[in-house]
Order: sequence, then C-alpha cells, then structure tokens
Amino acid sequence: MDFKGGDASSGKHIAPIRHKRGRQTYPPEPYLWKDGEFILEKRIPHSLSDWRLATQAGIYTYMLAYATQPRFFSQHYQRLLEDAQTAQLPQMHFLDAANVQQAIVRLLNRNMWYRTTLLRLVLFPETNTTLLPIDTPTTAMLIEGQTLPQKGFVQRHQGLLLNYAQNLTIAPSQYSAIHWLGNPTPWLVQRSLRDKRFSDLILLNTAQRVAQASQGAVYMIKDRKLYTPPLSEGVCYDPIRSNISRAGQLIGLGEVIEQPLTPEALEKADELFLGSTQHGVEWVMGLGNVRYRTHSALPLIQQLNQLYFPDQHFTGEE
Repeated sequence: MDFKGGDASSGKHIAPIRHKRGRQTYPPEPYLWKDGEFILEKRIPHSLSDWRLATQAGIYTYMLAYATQPRFFSQHYQRLLEDAQTAQLPQMHFLDAANVQQAIVRLLNRNMWYRTTLLRLVLFPETNTTLLPIDTPTTAMLIEGQTLPQKGFVQRHQGLLLNYAQNLTIAPSQYSAIHWLGNPTPWLVQRSLRDKRFSDLILLNTAQRVAQASQGAVYMIKDRKLYTPPLSEGVCYDPIRSNISRAGQLIGLGEVIEQPLTPEALEKADELFLGSTQHGVEWVMGLGNVRYRTHSALPLIQQLNQLYFPDQHFTGEE
C-alpha cells in the first residue's frame, strides 16, 4: 500500500514487514481503519486509488509511530479537527481522541508494524443513510499506514538540490495552511521535475516571497539563528513545526523565528533545510546556482529523535 492515490507528494511504495508461520503470511495484506472497522484493501469499493479520487475534498495529516505507539498524537489530532472546522466539513458524531488513538494502536498491532511507521489520518465528506430514507452528510475518517526503512529521523547522505517553481504561486489564506487531498500543486511540481536535476521546487506566494517547497516547509539558518516563513505567507501547517523550534533551542540555534523570507534572503543564508513529519529534516545542498557548506541539521535531527523517540537511541545516522 502507498499513499500516491490521494497525495502526489508521497514517496514510493514501501511494503510492510511480513511475518511467516509455515506457509501462511501474516498479515495477508495491509489493513485500513475506517469509521470503527478494519478493512482489507481488496474489500473497499473499487480500488484504493479510484476510491481516493472520489474523496478529494478531504483533508489529512501525517503522524509517526514506533513500537505501536503514535508520537505526539494529541498535537496532530487537535490540528486535524481544527482544519476540518476551517474546511467546513460536516460534523463528526462518532470520533473522539481516545477512540482514534486506540484504533491506531490496534491497526499497528494487526499489521505487525513494530518499526517506524508513517500514518496518515484522512477526513473526508460522505453521505450516511440513516433509518430514514435520507442521505445525511457526515465526515468519515480513514487511517492508513506504511512502514519506513529507517529508524526515526535520519540525515540524508546527499543534500537536496532546489530551484524556484515557475508559473506556480500560492495565494495565502486560512485554507492554504491545510493539507488538502485534492491539492494539485505537489502533482504539478513533480511533473515539472521530470528529467531535471532538481529534487524539489520552492513556491513563492503572490507577493513573490517564499511560501514553501512541495515536500515541506523551508527553514533557513543565518548567523546561528533559525528562520521560517509564518503560516500567513502560504505555508501548509505541519505539527513538526513546534518540535523543530524546541530542537533548535536545545542545540543553540534558539527557537524558530517566523518572518517573511525573500529569495534573496535564502540565497544569502548559511544553510537551508526542509522540515515535515513525512520526510523529517532534509538538508539542502543547493538552491539554483547557490551552494551551502554548513551541516547544522545533523544535531537538529538527533534532538528530534530524542523528542519523538525518547525510548530509543536513534542517532540520525541509521
């Protein structure tokens, strides 16, 4: 299972670990969780990709888990509910934080995902036929997961090479901070990157200031201080944002300073990196013709591992 059907920015398919007992394979295939029940992929309507296409009005958030325990669950879940309210999704009557957290633990155990797992919680509108012959609008929740090859957050062996997106801009609003399933921007960026040497593109907003890259928020290190654009610049919110700020304080960079950034500021920076729950902290080697020589992101990754996985000893080099 992968996440590509509803999110063009996702990485390639990574199969979950299989545990064999005799001739039978456990689990037979990855389970999904939807509105209180576990569903095998082959039992959902149509194919998973086709089904996602019908739910593009939905929103989502990523979350990390390890050893069947979701990390910073409350922080992610609360933000998802706030985004659902902003997106004006129909009211949810059956979901509360405790039940969803328990469902995640059961999903991880059922799939035997005992290593680092990337979860995606999706909310989308659908109709519910009650006892009366009336279709009532409601919001459904889908929980997906895939195991990751690494342990925790890791340092990239080779830095990203970025450039600016051409003919693509973000109009900042309260809606641009939400992860929308139907957002075409990541797909458009990936299409424009075909057969080119760049890893990702930085999108500017309508004021020609830095918004974000398609794969995560942009962070700049300058004179031992850490900067990132505020959400009002068109940044898509990710709960890792506050934890990067905490980690920055622990390694002497201070908390993240939110201020508008221009392309000229990025080109004069000491270092750049992208930050997201999905991809972690990704060091940027270059932006266009500019190259960055410092590597302050590694101790930042180590501190993030301590925040997310305090029960483990991940160094960031696994």
